[in-house]
Amino acid sequence: MTQQEMKCPTCGGDKFRHKGGTTYRCVYCGGTVIGPEPQRSAVASERDRVSQQDTSRRSYKDKTTALILCLFLGGIGVHKFYLGQTALGVLYLLFFWTQIPIIISLIEFIVMAVSSNEEFDRKYNS
Repeated sequence: MTQQEMKCPTCGGDKFRHKGGTTYRCVYCGGTVIGPEPQRSAVASERDRVSQQDTSRRSYKDKTTALILCLFLGGIGVHKFYLGQTALGVLYLLFFWTQIPIIISLIEFIVMAVSSNEEFDRKYNS
């Protein structure tokens, strides 16, 4: 079975990213699939190297940083800007005087704190 013949058991998708060894992650839903060892060629390894460079340029959102920003500066939406949700950050800034964003950010803090690291990564780092 080659990588192109695999199907995601969750969504039925057929595109995967290699995570390491024989583990793949579905591009569509993030589900994990165990498959055959990938075939490496000189062209594929060069493409992977360039792909890894592109990934390193992307900003990585840390859960701990997001939690601290949400708790202390959530009322003005700083955590939303950090997580790349600029429009929501602007709304928090516009309505901070009503103190509604403070209440919402406390709820978001609790939800974010109890969520798993994998769930956080899937939501903000994909």
